[in-house]
Amino acid sequence: VPGQPLGSTGRRTATIASPTGMPLTQLQGLVVRVRTPRKTPDSIQWFVEGRGQGSGTTTGWGVASGFLVTQMLGATVSYGGVANLWATRIAFTFATDVPGGTQIAVVPPSGLRLTCSTEGALQQISLPGGRPDCIDYPLRLVLTTPLTIGTFAFAVEADLPPQTPPVNAFDVIVRDQDNNVIDAAYEIQGQAIVNIGVGSPTLAWSRADPGQHSMITIGIVFTRDTSGIRALLISFPTGFFHDVQRPTDVQNLNRHFPVQAGSDWADTSAPNAIKIRLDDTDASTVILADSYRFSFPVQMPSEIPPMNLWFLSLCDSVACRDQGDRNTVVSFPMDGFDLYELAPEALRVAASSAKQNPGFDVSARATAALLAVLLVTGL
Repeated sequence: VPGQPLGSTGRRTATIASPTGMPLTQLQGLVVRVRTPRKTPDSIQWFVEGRGQGSGTTTGWGVASGFLVTQMLGATVSYGGVANLWATRIAFTFATDVPGGTQIAVVPPSGLRLTCSTEGALQQISLPGGRPDCIDYPLRLVLTTPLTIGTFAFAVEADLPPQTPPVNAFDVIVRDQDNNVIDAAYEIQGQAIVNIGVGSPTLAWSRADPGQHSMITIGIVFTRDTSGIRALLISFPTGFFHDVQRPTDVQNLNRHFPVQAGSDWADTSAPNAIKIRLDDTDASTVILADSYRFSFPVQMPSEIPPMNLWFLSLCDSVACRDQGDRNTVVSFPMDGFDLYELAPEALRVAASSAKQNPGFDVSARATAALLAVLLVTGL
């Protein structure tokens, strides 16, 4: 039975007593069910005390080393930490070595609200089975197919607070069908909240056939004029590689975006990322409030990875290398796409246009239309 806390230490105890009063001489293989702490305590030693009958005098004691509390591996949380940004994408990844999980609970920091029940809010990415049932507050997903040993990712929507929470950490907890915790990661560090006018990242693709080429179009919206950004970094999921053969293969689809002078503003030295360098002729380059898109060719993998996430990062230095390094101001995760999946209609049109004629901008279309009218009318 549960015992009293051990003095000032606050340690939990359990008492095992003979119901008949007979000595306990055969306790080999005894199993005691316990609840583990969120993380490994300062001391992992376990103590046992043997007491006699009557006044309960101590007749013997022992001590043994316990075990470390292992956090769930590979647990991450990714979102663009922009102040007061609503309905933005937040992505979770984790790896479990315990099969049988049927529920995933997420406890966010105070002031950050997660939503999975509205249309399009939940993206399974690599969770198994059909669409999970979900509860918003607190967030809980009930899977239709149990988790196996492996790596998983999913995404929901989030409303972000105006500033970084005092305790900026997430808990991700996996339970079985009997509501027992079978794996968990506590105190996953959240993103710092920054005051910047940017959001609404988009990802479009022209085709999604395995091993084939596809034209990717990445979009982002700046809601106010913004300075202090030196580069945009687009990071691909594992297995995707760009197929940029010449500088013009990377297209800036809004010429108001201040790319670096010359034709080498797109850094394609990394096979799984593209870095767009901003104009550096002035001490501070201003990105005007507007919508911007960039397109480039990629080679599709033969199969889609579990961590099927793209990232668009805003960097305060051209030295940024990935979405988590110290030069990243804010980084937006974007749900990847499956083999043979079609992009949303509006985005698919944009990606197809970029594929068909990357250099054919709005002014060129207007000129071509006017020329066609002149030819038809004979003017």
